[in-house]
Amino acid sequence: MSKSKIKLFGLSLAATLMFTVTSSSLYADPGAQNEGLFFATSEEVNKNVAQSNIVIEKPSSDLPNLNDYSSFAYDVKEVESNPELRSFLQKALQSGEKVYLYGGLTPGKYEELLNQPLEFKVRNAVEGEVRSLFIKDVDQLHEGKQLKETTEQEIVGYSLQDTDGRMFMLNYKNMDENGNEIPTDASIILSQIVKHEERTNQITPASTVIDSNDYDIRTVGGLYGVDNAEMITQWFLYKEKNESDTKFDYFAIKDIIRINKIGGSTNSKKLTVTHDVIYTKDDFYGASPGDKNNGPYQISFAYPWSLQWSFTYDGNPNIDLTENVNTDTANWVITPDYLQNLQGTDKFELGTSWKANSTYKYTGVQVSHVSEWHSAVQHMFDLSNTFNIGYNW
Repeated sequence: MSKSKIKLFGLSLAATLMFTVTSSSLYADPGAQNEGLFFATSEEVNKNVAQSNIVIEKPSSDLPNLNDYSSFAYDVKEVESNPELRSFLQKALQSGEKVYLYGGLTPGKYEELLNQPLEFKVRNAVEGEVRSLFIKDVDQLHEGKQLKETTEQEIVGYSLQDTDGRMFMLNYKNMDENGNEIPTDASIILSQIVKHEERTNQITPASTVIDSNDYDIRTVGGLYGVDNAEMITQWFLYKEKNESDTKFDYFAIKDIIRINKIGGSTNSKKLTVTHDVIYTKDDFYGASPGDKNNGPYQISFAYPWSLQWSFTYDGNPNIDLTENVNTDTANWVITPDYLQNLQGTDKFELGTSWKANSTYKYTGVQVSHVSEWHSAVQHMFDLSNTFNIGYNW
């Protein structure tokens, strides 16, 4: 009989971060929070977006009162050029408020400017251990392998409060009718922040068995600012501690992707997913499902993982998997059957496993999603997002 123990960590890239451990508070609870969003922009904003609990002002040397709002949103360029504003927003984070930066930035840029990693400490009550999950950029100069650049998000928002919607990452692609990318204005950005806050206020509480922290990470395509298509992702990170192996710990990720058509005449015709084990000291083991053109799609990781699941998908799309143990990568290409599309209510559930040398501080995997959208006669646009999921011993 195996003496191993499985621990599960999950991040809802659109819904919920779930742990089998108890979350530890990251800040001193300041008590009841004020409601309202302070949105700073030098642009005119569509009045239909504004609400009574939203204050819209032009950036100035007069900073808002920290105690008047529950969240603040600033253009990343303003934050970069204003040390006083950076200090104010750092203080807002430590006070429990939510801070959004917008205008094109990676998670690493958010951490750099506000001195706050997108990190989530979790505590194993039985073993008394504290771990950290994080989404960040990776210093590739010290990794020994070439990774994709992490995607610049249109919006990154974060709060230290252990509440629904504590983190928001949105990659927004605004386009004209020909699929050409056009600027994303302040009205679109404010609208997306409002939609995020509305979604997170409606989250159904998790079961009593597990704690949950909500994360909202989306890739959205818009036609002149009107949402038409999106990718929504949820992942679960599994860690199995094999007591017979003192050097390595064993990890697996379940990557859950939903492709959603909101409007318009385009349809999703291809999904490419890549999992790249980040650190050279770690070893890729395997990925699943393999090549298959009908469901149910079975995923299984044998000893020491003891993990398995399955999923079905309407239309039985074709799945083609390429594994490379030399580069520690798995790559899936998923296409629909004839006259079918990939968008819908079903979800793809793809898995990758690896072993990590526990004498080092971090392990992790880079996740990349690309969905192709076509009109009746041509490829119109792609929605893509690349981000890094890390674990800290």
